[in-house]
Amino acid sequence: DAAAPEAQAAEAESPGAQASGEPPAELVKMAENGDVESQMTLAFLYDAGESFGFKRDLEKAAKWYRKAADQGHPEAQYNLANCYDTGEGVKKSRSEAIKWLRRSAEAGLPQAQRSLAMSLLNGDGVKKEPAEAAQWLEKAAEQGDIEAQNYLAYCLRDGVGVERDLVKAAQWLEKAAEGGLVQAQYNLAVAYDSGHGVQQDQAKAAQWYKKAAERGLAEAQFNLGICYLHGLGLPASGDSAVEWLQKAAAQDYQPAIKALSDLSAELAGG
Repeated sequence: DAAAPEAQAAEAESPGAQASGEPPAELVKMAENGDVESQMTLAFLYDAGESFGFKRDLEKAAKWYRKAADQGHPEAQYNLANCYDTGEGVKKSRSEAIKWLRRSAEAGLPQAQRSLAMSLLNGDGVKKEPAEAAQWLEKAAEQGDIEAQNYLAYCLRDGVGVERDLVKAAQWLEKAAEGGLVQAQYNLAVAYDSGHGVQQDQAKAAQWYKKAAERGLAEAQFNLGICYLHGLGLPASGDSAVEWLQKAAAQDYQPAIKALSDLSAELAGG
């Protein structure tokens, strides 16, 4: 997603802009005179288009992102990288995307740091460099990027680019989970369930399974159902177990479908 400038909402609400379908003339003038925030806002408005009452123009969006990026604007550099990645408004080029992504990451933008890290982990447009990827993930994680925190936990858990450290992995998982990332909530529940990096605690595992299950994650719904079925970390409840297993099964989660089938067979045989 494009990083949005703080000024964009105010500019978008301009009655003149809504009527004309073009950005305000004063904004265009300021952008042409080199004001970097105006360039960024103008680029975003051309990028967003109809959402703010303007005619969408991806070539103009890329043009103004480029002007702001050339002045060192991290969000513009990140958005320009996305333009090159998708071919929207410019000729598609993964190498150009990586170039601008790296500049944005070096300027400190956490989503750029995370995106660059994932490219380095997967060898997407660059040589695979797990160690450098882990460094960028840590930079983004330290700025509170919850997805980076979750990916860094994976690296620490599996020893990818860093020395394996289950305790640190769990610490980053907890930050991401508390930040609301549903996959991290599930991963943290698994850590408490297995005792990997934390003291085994089935009550905490069930608590985090429930948080992720309530957000709709099928594997969390299944595990929560099993917790209720066997009274692991919370009071046993057949009704609650079936309820959560059914929610997971409704998402075609095969272990839940099998568990329900097994339960039906047990009841029929009992």
